[in-house]
Amino acid sequence: MSAQGSNARPKVFLREATGLVREISWLSVFIYVMTVMGFQFTFYYIASLAPIVGGNLAFGFLIYSLASVISILVYYTFTTIMPRSGGDYVFISRTLNPLIGFVGNISLGIILLLFAAINGVTIETTALSTLFAYIGTIYKNQTLIGMASSISQSMWIIILGLIWIIGSSFFALRSTRFYLKAQNYMFIVVMIGAVSMLLALALVSHSGFINAFNSFVDKYKGQPSDYYSNVISTATSDGWSMPSFSIFAGLLIYPLLAVGAIWGGTSAQVSGEIRNPRRSYLTGTLLGSFLYIILTAITLLLTYHTIGFKFLSAIDYLLYNNPSQVPLPALPYVDLLIAVATNPILATIIILAGFVQLIIYIPSAYIFMSRGLFAYSFDGVLPKIFGQVSDRTHGPVYAVIASTLITVLLFAIINIPASATYAYLFGSVATWWTAIFPTFFVGLSAVLLPILKPDLHKVAPIKAPLLTVLGLCMMAFMTLLVYLMLTNSVYGANTPIGIELMIGLFVVLIVVYLASWIRKRALLKLAFQEIPPE
Repeated sequence: MSAQGSNARPKVFLREATGLVREISWLSVFIYVMTVMGFQFTFYYIASLAPIVGGNLAFGFLIYSLASVISILVYYTFTTIMPRSGGDYVFISRTLNPLIGFVGNISLGIILLLFAAINGVTIETTALSTLFAYIGTIYKNQTLIGMASSISQSMWIIILGLIWIIGSSFFALRSTRFYLKAQNYMFIVVMIGAVSMLLALALVSHSGFINAFNSFVDKYKGQPSDYYSNVISTATSDGWSMPSFSIFAGLLIYPLLAVGAIWGGTSAQVSGEIRNPRRSYLTGTLLGSFLYIILTAITLLLTYHTIGFKFLSAIDYLLYNNPSQVPLPALPYVDLLIAVATNPILATIIILAGFVQLIIYIPSAYIFMSRGLFAYSFDGVLPKIFGQVSDRTHGPVYAVIASTLITVLLFAIINIPASATYAYLFGSVATWWTAIFPTFFVGLSAVLLPILKPDLHKVAPIKAPLLTVLGLCMMAFMTLLVYLMLTNSVYGANTPIGIELMIGLFVVLIVVYLASWIRKRALLKLAFQEIPPE
């Protein structure tokens, strides 16, 4: 008995089965991808910077589209051979290095939670403020215009922000099935808003927008003037000039589009819960990425045509350099600009859809992070509590609670004046950081898969040499993205403080991993030699 006991194989994983249930369809994958990309608000961000950057839109979209498709195909390969929750953490830890896999995946999760915390602020300062300012100006209601200003004050931001952040955990805690239903219904609202934007832009001429803009500002200011032209002349006197349209400037569009991209890692993170991951992952993720590209391209082109590229560039310049000269009752994001040129019903739908988009993003970030925490715990890197799965909800409840608490902490940091700047600077470097960790290393893992894991390579749907080429291209596109963001200050992603903060997080995560490695080295070695059980 003792001999058998001494030779018994040690318990490598937390248990013999994850307890997760495969109940995510290709349609839910598609909507989850679009939810994390956050089309509505991401488009507002792109539309506020693209006119300043300039460049050839077609060239910028081409670069992004190639990078996106290639990355998804690489992720698809790994998702097929290792369809487990934790996504690229599992892929990289089983092929390249577990430390890189852990640091890359958890840093992406923390960044998504930071954006969820920022949503707790932007819901008030952009969505609700814009809604009250628009309705108040249209109907000359000073109370609503006052509410547009007051709701952006600290007290209301903190109260309402905590309601959104803590309340959103309800969707992620109930069950995966419940979250998916809520996600799908709210996505319909977001798409109604997107279609409304397209209709509003298509039905209004350029001259019609100028007249509508001047009329709206006249109602707000109480004095008629050619405000449209005044925006351009004021920006010119402040130092603005039309941006370049060179090929290089077209490259600068690529990082703007990448702000909403997770390169296929979003849906890979929940691959342990996807029904038929070989088909559903690829179908849902490609459709989500294509819709994001198509909607963004069409809406941006219509925005340039209807509102005017020159005007957009000028008012965006004032927004970032001299906001007091913007003659509007709220931030001049595209939703407000489109709203002023259409009827109140359509305008309200457009603005409310942006509000719903911001809300639905928060629980999607909890889903992403909780599956990462679950995967680290299941391997033994983090405490067992994060790997516990509820028999009722079939979800990692404590991991979701931890994700919510981290978001509350980040929200507190954002709302403390002494630390708020640091939090936003940290977020500004997120796009290029996640291009390295984990995306670049997923590409490297694909290149080395035939050498390091020949058995896995044999069952991969895409094999070398094509897989090698895709991996190299993925690495090249991520390297280009990092270079562009670090060498161009227009993105605000190359500040020394932001970079230092990200390096600080990197060091902390290494220490967390090494602390676990020192205590459980033998078991972790065994765990990383195997694919986790289902």
